[in-house]
Amino acid sequence: EVEIEAEFVGEDAIELRKELVPASESARDEFLKKWLGERRPGALVRTRTFHDLDAAEKPLRMTLVLETGGLVTRADDMLLVRGCVLTCEDSNPISRGQRQHSFYVDRGWNEEETVIVHPPEGMQAGDMPGAIAAKSEVATLTFSCFSQEDGARCSRQFVARRSRWPASVQENVRKMFDKVVEADRTAVPFLPADSGAGGRN
Repeated sequence: EVEIEAEFVGEDAIELRKELVPASESARDEFLKKWLGERRPGALVRTRTFHDLDAAEKPLRMTLVLETGGLVTRADDMLLVRGCVLTCEDSNPISRGQRQHSFYVDRGWNEEETVIVHPPEGMQAGDMPGAIAAKSEVATLTFSCFSQEDGARCSRQFVARRSRWPASVQENVRKMFDKVVEADRTAVPFLPADSGAGGRN
């Protein structure tokens, strides 16, 4: 089960309001189904609430409770929980083939995701995975996880500024996304509390 609190500002909020404000409740459900389908295919929404839809001066927020697979793996008595839920890259989007066209970001973006994992009773976080950073001419990523008293917290930030770059930067961009995929596949280990394991970064 995943509880999500999402906040949108700037042009993202403007575009979402254009889509959601005039829509019926059923149309909003369909929009949300499509939005989630691009991020967590197969996720089932249990509850959803939109906040400040008509308050254009405020960020647009939505809270969701959903069920989804692919975030937890069991290995013997250990649970491995993914540290990325919504903004993840599961494969490198940059082709290996020779690129002919420029890279461009017509509208800069800043994606920030924080995942807080509450393990089942009787389990605690093990050693945290190392932090990952990636950078290219087009974008940057930082990813890190920390244990905390009631589980673990992972933070991901992906930033791309508005600009254009020649196709010659392809190799660097592809290398960056290799690191992004590595970060987004990172899992936090949880072990039985009596195992003596536990780490803090």
